[in-house]
Order: sequence, then C-alpha cells, then structure tokens
Amino acid sequence: MRNLIRFFTAIFLVSILPSCNVKKSKDIDKDNQIQKINILSNRGFNIKTSKLISDIKFIPLETTDSILVGDISKIIRTKNEYLILDTQSKSIYAFDMNGKYLRTIGSNGKGPGEYLNPIDFIVDANEDYLFILDELKKIVKTDMNGNLILEKNLPDDFRIIDQIAMYNGFIFASTGRTFYNIDNFEVLQFNESLNLINKHLPYLDPLQFHYSYTNKFFIREGSLFFISLFNYAIYKFVKTDFQLQYTLDFSGKEINLNSLGKSENIFDNKSYAFLFEGCVAGDNLIFLPVFVGGRPYNGFFQPHLNKYTLIKEILNDSYPLIFPSSFYNGYYIATIESFYFRTEFPNENLGISTSDNPIIVEYKLTDNSSAN
Repeated sequence: MRNLIRFFTAIFLVSILPSCNVKKSKDIDKDNQIQKINILSNRGFNIKTSKLISDIKFIPLETTDSILVGDISKIIRTKNEYLILDTQSKSIYAFDMNGKYLRTIGSNGKGPGEYLNPIDFIVDANEDYLFILDELKKIVKTDMNGNLILEKNLPDDFRIIDQIAMYNGFIFASTGRTFYNIDNFEVLQFNESLNLINKHLPYLDPLQFHYSYTNKFFIREGSLFFISLFNYAIYKFVKTDFQLQYTLDFSGKEINLNSLGKSENIFDNKSYAFLFEGCVAGDNLIFLPVFVGGRPYNGFFQPHLNKYTLIKEILNDSYPLIFPSSFYNGYYIATIESFYFRTEFPNENLGISTSDNPIIVEYKLTDNSSAN
C-alpha cells in the first residue's frame, strides 16, 4: 500500500515552471525571514511524464536464492554502491551500480554490533562508515562492510526514536511518539561518540497518538532542515539550535490535535490537513506530500519562489513516474517492485528485464518549459 501511495508522483513539475529567480513575497516575515507557504493556493495541472524526464536509468536488483528484497524503506546512493534497508528481511544490503549483490552489512541479533530490526541508517560524508538505528534502542556505528566501530544504547527517557541524520559531525535523531517521550523534545543531538549533547524543539502539545513518516530531516544548500509533522513548520539548524524557517498555511484546514483521541482514525477525518509521508529535497525544490480533506496529495515547494504546487494528476505515457526516496548528484533515486512495474507497464519497451527483486530507478528532469 505504501508503494501504491508513493507511485506516480509529480515532483518534476518544477522543470516546467519559470526559472528560480528570487521572488519577494508578501508571505515573508521581514524581521525574522520566516516564510509562510500557502499549501492550497496552487492546485497544479495535468502533464505527461515523457515531457518531464531527460534521463532515466533502470537497475534491476540481482535475485539470488539467499537475497530476496521484500520492502525497501530507504535507499542511499554512494559513489559506487546502492545501500538498501529492507524492512522485511530486517537487513541492509549493498548492490553495485549494475544491481549485482555485493554483501550484507552487519548481521541480525542482539549481540555487540548486531541489529535486531534496523529502523534507519545514514552514511558519513566521506562514505567511510554507517550509523544504524536499531529497534533495540541503540545506534551502531560500523565500517562499510559492517564491522563494528562503536555502539551506544539510547537514553532511557527517549524510548521512541524513528529517524537519524548526520550534519557537521553530529547525529540528529527524531523522537517520534511523544507520549513515550518523557522529556518531550522532538530532536536529540549526539556527537560522533554517540553521547547525547543537546535536545531541541520541545513539543508544545504532547500528542496522544503516533504517526511517523520518512525523511523528516533533509540537507539543502549546505544546511540541515527538520520538518515538524503536526506543527506545520520547517526548521533550519543555525549554529547551535533549530530556528523556524517556514510555516505552512492550509487555509482553514488545520485542526486542534488535542481534540483527537487515541482511538480516533485520523485518516477518516475530512476536515483537516497535515504533512504526509516525508520529503525529498532536490536542487530546486523540496518535495512535501500532504494529507488534505481525507486523502493524500503529492506536492512540492520551490524555496526560491516561495511557491507550493499541489499536484492534480500525472498522465503516464512512456515512463513510470515514481516517488523518490533520495537525491544524489542531480538524480532522484527511487525503487519499485517488479510486480507493480510489470503490471503498470506490460507493453513498454523500456530496455530492462525485471526480476523478483525490486528495480532501482534514477532520473533527471528536463528543461522543457512548454509541457502541459
């Protein structure tokens, strides 16, 4: 279901909009430079995918009897490898640029250097080692082959941590579920020795339910950002603390979260909106899916134009348009299960042979400004 929701998104509309000249907006707070993003002001339009993609690559992952990738929750592209977190096998795999299986990083277990259920992982800027966030509430640091360098149990008063990011030698962790969070902060900061050194962004109103989504952290133009799911806010890390950079305006669709009880199904409520299913920051845009009026929508924000586009519909013709999970050196990186690929594009001559394992898709955007 998650892959079906992510399938066929339209973040590529940025390539057909006017170039990113800096625009002075009435929604910018002149004193604090806090920008207000109106989510519902620009509803988007229909467009064909073949008008949007200038370069696309398909890399089927090698299938072996011992390596069957079930559900990819994260993919990181390095100079020479794809690193993949599979939540079904609870493993981290490395594949080369042609999709050939190379190795499994680390091993499952409860011992030193092992992980029981990896939730998230990151790679340092020099691509020398990984940090792995484990369900056992510990962070494991390994080299690129999975050999243990350091591991640290997380503080007892932060039992729910769902994501990590690395910036300027520090590890930042999102605390996720707030009613298990005794100290009530959204973000923890660790040094490279995995010692807790700071806490950021206290929750104003502790929530009584939990909804986690991917990619709450992103790095853009050399700065670290954090998206607060229910506070309608994006923060930028400046020197030693997070500062409010953007606020999101849903034009009357907000709801007082304290009115939602533990047992209420938030997805059935048609009257409100919130950020949904993570973000991916590219060169000229920040992908920000939202949940409005009872259904999920794809959309993106162009920081230099202070403009958000809520997607209406993508018309798929020659290419599959797939929700990206990361961005690397000008390319969006995505994955799709072979079954869905064959189902949606059974007659397309895309020059690949599918396998039992998923397919990695890399793509660039076109400069065509007339597609509509």
